[in-house]
Amino acid sequence: MNTSVYDNIKKLCGEKGMTISGLESAAKLSNGAISKWKNKIPQADNLFSVSKVLNTSMEFLLTGEEAASSENRIDSSIGEQERMLLECFQELDKYEKQIVLGRISEFVYQKKIKENPKGPSSDVLFDLFADCDRKDPVISKKQD
Repeated sequence: MNTSVYDNIKKLCGEKGMTISGLESAAKLSNGAISKWKNKIPQADNLFSVSKVLNTSMEFLLTGEEAASSENRIDSSIGEQERMLLECFQELDKYEKQIVLGRISEFVYQKKIKENPKGPSSDVLFDLFADCDRKDPVISKKQD
């Protein structure tokens, strides 16, 4: 099926008796945000919020087609703690997300130091204090 994200959302809203503006409010999006998706792909976090409100997959919103077992694959591949972590992460603003990612990278780095007496590979270091607006929060040591 070759429909836009907006068309797929509009169809689901109609089936559920919901308006686009009501969906935007429920998904904590700004007024008119979804109508901008007529000609462009939305950010993943916004699409995720909409998929949760509409109780559908992001794949369906993007393609209009439901994968046979994609949701089951995702559900079986992550545990309850990971699911809770993802839900909490979605509640954060971009600066809070950067802090969380920085802390996680610290834990991973420390774990690698403990696992490898020679220390972790120096090819890639996580920039723990990166500007949130950067596209790539991972910096290669060779670029410094």
